[in-house]
Amino acid sequence: MSNTVASMDKLNSVAMGHRPQAGVASKKSATVGNALEGLIGESTAMRLIRMEVAKASRHNLPVLLEGEPGTGKEVVARAIHESSQQRSGPWVPRNCASLKGELAEAKLFGSVPGSFTGATQRRQGWFEIANNGTLFADEIGELELSSQSLLLRVLETGDFVPVGGEQTLMSNARLISATNRDLQLEVTNGDFRNDLCNRLKVISIRTPALRERPEDLPLLANYLLRRSKVNQDGMITKFTPQALASLSNYNWPGNVRELRNVVDVAVINARENGDSVIIVDAIELPRTTTVTAATSESVSMELLAALKQDRIAGVKFLSGIKKGTPRVSASLQYLGDLVVKAIIQLEHTSPSTDNLVAKDLVLQTGLAATKPTKELPFLSHVRKALLENWAARREDK
Repeated sequence: MSNTVASMDKLNSVAMGHRPQAGVASKKSATVGNALEGLIGESTAMRLIRMEVAKASRHNLPVLLEGEPGTGKEVVARAIHESSQQRSGPWVPRNCASLKGELAEAKLFGSVPGSFTGATQRRQGWFEIANNGTLFADEIGELELSSQSLLLRVLETGDFVPVGGEQTLMSNARLISATNRDLQLEVTNGDFRNDLCNRLKVISIRTPALRERPEDLPLLANYLLRRSKVNQDGMITKFTPQALASLSNYNWPGNVRELRNVVDVAVINARENGDSVIIVDAIELPRTTTVTAATSESVSMELLAALKQDRIAGVKFLSGIKKGTPRVSASLQYLGDLVVKAIIQLEHTSPSTDNLVAKDLVLQTGLAATKPTKELPFLSHVRKALLENWAARREDK
């Protein structure tokens, strides 16, 4: 048993990017090591993440985590908390999507009895609960403008007044926020305050997508296998090389969260078959895993044809891709590639005055069709690229 535990500790150490050192580690080093346990990977991207976590943990300043859904933003936030001076204080994770309407202020700052209908007792708000600890504000990009002004004030001064109260309270909570939106683009669109955006990202960290660090996939898959709730007895011990190859050939639009679900299903299938390892047949992946080059070219040409007709035809075509048609799964990069490629193709079709007008229509079409919504936040990066192209086009006129 002791040898097994030692081997597991060594594997976790390698996965976290640490190497055994001679002598007795300090208490602080052990704490930091434990905090980084969930940051699995040996890729350059993950090494950078660990460096940024270490830097952020040394300063009690706001941190903004940006990245696609499922990339582990909360894991990174927790690692910062656990390796910082605030680790002895409370860890308070909250979702900003719940801050809606008149009750947003009460959730942030608390309330006193009689402050509103149904308020029969004193309630603490997020900042009071997280005092001397860390408040993790997930989905910060969902904040309504009215709530943004409230948040800005407490970040600037540290003080607040509970709803219906008169006494000013102080909070030393460290704020770590996270979003899958491009907040700078939200500022450009008028949906997010520029002063708040600047205050949130005193320290900014981008969590990489899983497809950007494919070399980490075997480590991650085995880590999730050991942590799987349906494999607590350790009956399933590993993946076969063929099974890992199958996982590596998938582009993981849902990132680590999707990988965790796939691993859990594979464990269930393996147990049902009486296997002690996960074979390739136990792995269930979505059928629309990737888009072939031929499909990409075909759809791009269709988009070009639609844009050449008129603006409305282009909008309809882009909207069809945006909603996810049966023939194509449009990821962030793929949709961006389609739009940019169509612009380039149209520009080279005919260098005439009419073509310049048509190019303007292409850009306007893209801007209209890819306006980010709460349901489709991943389109913000596409819109950003189109805005940059549009600005460059206007300067050329």
